[in-house]
Amino acid sequence: MFYALVSYAGGIDFSFKVARVVKTESTSPFSLEGELLERTVKILADNAALLSKYDEVIVHYDAGQKTCAKALSGAFLNTLSKVTFAKTNQWEDLFMQVADLLCVLDNLEYKLVHGGFTHSEEKFLGKRRKIKKELLGRFKAKEL
Repeated sequence: MFYALVSYAGGIDFSFKVARVVKTESTSPFSLEGELLERTVKILADNAALLSKYDEVIVHYDAGQKTCAKALSGAFLNTLSKVTFAKTNQWEDLFMQVADLLCVLDNLEYKLVHGGFTHSEEKFLGKRRKIKKELLGRFKAKEL
């Protein structure tokens, strides 16, 4: 299933950027929310020209984590003029699953650089070189 989703996501046309925050480096839920808000605002600002081409931006989120929901709504509502939030169900929305995959891959990339890669992850995914080339490399061209 994992590699089927990787194959599907690798074959569709989209662009993305992950707003990475390291939970263990945050001193409180408020600082975590602030970091996520700040990083999301920066991504939106860096891509303002692209986003301005659209009459409306629809943010799909399953509202699973309150910290993320607050940061996302704050970032989008304070940065863009026409935003709609659409609650979605993870199991019904293939793009939400692709977004989760991208977050998993970003976490793997972080672990490859900073350590912490588990034996189980390496056993399931293969050697680090394979992970860099076949998983992470596949999506680098899609990154904003």
